[in-house]
Amino acid sequence: MGKLKQYHSGAWEIRAQGSGSSGSGTAATYLYLTMSANQTTGIADTNPIKFDTHVGDIDFDNATYRATLLAGVTYELSGMTQMEFSGATGYTYFRWWDVTNDAQLGTKGMAVPTTYAGSHIANQPNFTAVVTPVTNVVVEARLDTPTNLTTIYKAYSCAIIKSL
Repeated sequence: MGKLKQYHSGAWEIRAQGSGSSGSGTAATYLYLTMSANQTTGIADTNPIKFDTHVGDIDFDNATYRATLLAGVTYELSGMTQMEFSGATGYTYFRWWDVTNDAQLGTKGMAVPTTYAGSHIANQPNFTAVVTPVTNVVVEARLDTPTNLTTIYKAYSCAIIKSL
């Protein structure tokens, strides 16, 4: 039923063989996203997380950091990040964003420094969504309210979009 591909171009490629969302026995589609460099610019509210390296067969634009999800297909979107802040009061949220319909998808993640001064809040570095678009939509991983955020680290940040 399943098939594991080899380590390729700096990432494991996994392609599931199964019924997919259509029940046709076709291979599931997927997209594995990473960053080619630490993100130290473009750190502002509503800016994308610069996942610019990808493996998979879901349509992805490396220049805009956006993927296109097809109508009628159910997708699971997940991502995680590691961030650095310039002070103890820094924090940021991050989320999946439906650019086509200007709407948040799923749950937000949150990052705070280990020395966060605001309260005893903990990190939630993962952000997830499960969606079945009724029309084709464009999505991105997006920053929300970054405060004193200086760096998003490539070595510890990635995202996966896969059809279910």
